[in-house]
Amino acid sequence: MLTFFVLPKETKAVSFNDLFSNSSLFITKVKEKIEYVLAFTPSQKVKVLEKQATKRLEEAKNEAQKGDDKMVENSVKTYENLKDQQSSLMDKVDKDVMEEVKNQTINQQKTLKEITVFTPANNQVIENVHNTVVENVKKTVEYKEGTTGGAAFEEKATHVYAPGTGPGEGGIKYEGGGQQQWAPGTSGSGTSGKTVEGSNPAYAPGTGPQ
Repeated sequence: MLTFFVLPKETKAVSFNDLFSNSSLFITKVKEKIEYVLAFTPSQKVKVLEKQATKRLEEAKNEAQKGDDKMVENSVKTYENLKDQQSSLMDKVDKDVMEEVKNQTINQQKTLKEITVFTPANNQVIENVHNTVVENVKKTVEYKEGTTGGAAFEEKATHVYAPGTGPGEGGIKYEGGGQQQWAPGTSGSGTSGKTVEGSNPAYAPGTGPQ
């Protein structure tokens, strides 16, 4: 407000919505910092960061549905930062918290996939975030459960199925954070694989409708 009266020419283009949005974001960050500080054990801090990370993705999804690509990118990158901060604490948590983080991370990758439907301009950013987050959690899982556990987590987090479907249910598999989808029962290798790009079928070289 003081800036507005002292420098009216420079600030007249700033809308009330901009001021309100920036203020709300600042307040949210302060609240989250306090929430983190008041979490005293590594497990408590990990749970706080998990809740905040999930919230950021829900915000990104809402922003994507409104067509706000820039805000989507900001929220997704904040999600990545929260998960990165979390990864430094994961070797200190118990098995139950580890399982919670694994399951939440898998669900978060589904949300990331849903976001790409509304904001294709951010596909590369989202794919990079997906790869980084999955790799960081995988390293912790391998540290605690061995390579088999890490591979099992990666399989679930990377191969995301359409809502309400899954392996053996005729579900369409989304490969990683990209747009490529493989038809049920097929994959990207071999001669029988056919890709489904968005809503239009596109067959792999040398193959066609069977």
